[in-house]
Amino acid sequence: MGNLANKLNKAYAGVLEAKSRSKELESLKLKLEDRKKNVVETFTQSEEYNHEMVECFNNGFKMFRDYASVISPDHN
Repeated sequence: MGNLANKLNKAYAGVLEAKSRSKELESLKLKLEDRKKNVVETFTQSEEYNHEMVECFNNGFKMFRDYASVISPDHN
């Protein structure tokens, strides 16, 4: 009977360890999903920032060309 009790105890300990690992994996999965979300948000924000910078540069360049065409119409 003692041998059977030992086997049951080991099996129960294995189940508890598996549950613990399952919780760890779920926690890691949630952390990974959160990190992925943060990366996507950061990338999106940087893309928006880059588009704004390009638009600002283009507007500035257009203003410069307009100004240059007024000063020296031949070099437009």
